[in-house]
Amino acid sequence: MRHHSRSTILGCLVLVADLSAAGCESSANHPGGELAVVSVTPATDAGDVPLDAVISVELDDSPAPDFDVDLRTAQGDAIAHAIQIDGTTVRITPNEPLSLATDYQIEIAAGARSATGDTLGDAFTSKFATRDGLWSTSRISSTTTSGLAATPLGLGSAPALAVAADGTVLASWESGSNVFDQRYMPGTGWAAGNGSVTVHDPDTVQIALARSNRAFAAFEDFVDGTHPRIVTRTFDGTGWSAPVTAAEYVVAGYTYDQYEGGIATDDSSRALTFLRGSWDLQSFKLYALLDTGSGWSPPIAVGAGLPGSAIESKIARDNHGGYIIVWVQRTDSKERTSVWMAPLAANGTLGAPVQLDDGPDSTYGLSIASAGDRVQIAWAHADGNIGLRIGTRGVVAGTLEPAHQIAVDSYSFGGESVGIACSSRQAVLVWTQLGGVYAQTGSGATWSATATIDAMPTGIGYRAQLQAPALDEHGNAAVAWTRLPTQDTNTAWVSRLRGGQWSAPAELGDATEHTFARAAGVDAAGRVTVMFDRPDLSVWAARLE
Repeated sequence: MRHHSRSTILGCLVLVADLSAAGCESSANHPGGELAVVSVTPATDAGDVPLDAVISVELDDSPAPDFDVDLRTAQGDAIAHAIQIDGTTVRITPNEPLSLATDYQIEIAAGARSATGDTLGDAFTSKFATRDGLWSTSRISSTTTSGLAATPLGLGSAPALAVAADGTVLASWESGSNVFDQRYMPGTGWAAGNGSVTVHDPDTVQIALARSNRAFAAFEDFVDGTHPRIVTRTFDGTGWSAPVTAAEYVVAGYTYDQYEGGIATDDSSRALTFLRGSWDLQSFKLYALLDTGSGWSPPIAVGAGLPGSAIESKIARDNHGGYIIVWVQRTDSKERTSVWMAPLAANGTLGAPVQLDDGPDSTYGLSIASAGDRVQIAWAHADGNIGLRIGTRGVVAGTLEPAHQIAVDSYSFGGESVGIACSSRQAVLVWTQLGGVYAQTGSGATWSATATIDAMPTGIGYRAQLQAPALDEHGNAAVAWTRLPTQDTNTAWVSRLRGGQWSAPAELGDATEHTFARAAGVDAAGRVTVMFDRPDLSVWAARLE
């Protein structure tokens, strides 16, 4: 058995339409000297193929010991696999299970030889597509609290998650004075119970993950009931560390208001942003913290020379050892906002800020995602009395792509939400408008037409609260959101993008009690996890696998 992973794309591939007629006799048995493919499994153009399906090629003669079959995705990504020869049958066994909802192709180069010296005259290609997943839901929290009333944004545990390429899922949420943890592992599922740590009054739990055994979480902890410190914990593959204070709220004898921005991590460092200032004065400055292995750095001022106040921030790794910080800056008159970005190097050097958007009125729904060389940023900016523009820009290997904007003619009071996810190839941009949910896919200056995921309801006052979508390398995506009617129950929903088409919305949970969608993530095999919760502080996970 040979183990190999080839990276070159075979050229001049021709699909043999009639497999049985492709060959003729060679040597003593096949005077023509040509090897032929008799059949292939899965059959050419087969769909809904199981992820553990047998992949094999049947020849009309025994192949040579070095006979090679290439397996790759339709996008050209090579799939590492083993080859086993048994008589005239060549079996291909991927090193990892196939991915959900993915197009694959088997390729044999022209000139491939049999054991008797016959050769394949024309290159052979056969394509098949794997099945999509099925949704299942399970409760992952072991505690609840009764008697809590629902609010427009929910009064639940607000769970966060991070998903590793191998399918490991880390989840964390707040409840009372505790932060709870859960882990899903492929093959064993969710852990039997929840881990927890007791602090004061936690809020805004976030998780960032580099791999299944390297992650960190951050949250606000209101020590005196009014002012929060920024607290972090690390995960090493076996468990979570004790809480560490990254940013105190009392500095040089002065008590600050502060709140968390975003967090991110890679294999060698971790970073976060937070805003510090005064709610009474409505004035905040943005700071970053960096840890390269020896503890958190002193606060790094971000956008220090810009007028006005920072009001929101996110951060993502650039996958080249540094980070991209993005934030919203508001003028002191509160009449104008702008969107900015700046690179943060692994040594703590902050690059010059770059303005991405600017204009009168408010900015909503700041979102950032990264994969491969791509970092994608998205936001919504009020444009006139009732208009809104949805904006996105990509940063690819440090180069800023052209801006892409979508004009929206009206929006909900209090703004709309925007979510962005990206693969190394493209991004999916999702936004809400008056209770409807809409999306485009693309990158740079090339984007699809707008797709309606959830149609705008009739009536006045409807809203939808969107969570960031999840996108895999094969172009499949999922997005979760909460329908927030003016009256009636708040409900959580999910939709799936496959083959360029969004599925009809599917409800998470049921409409008998309030449910709030919170987070979504996807692993390298296309398996999706969506977190949602209820006002009784119960936490649930829906998985597509």
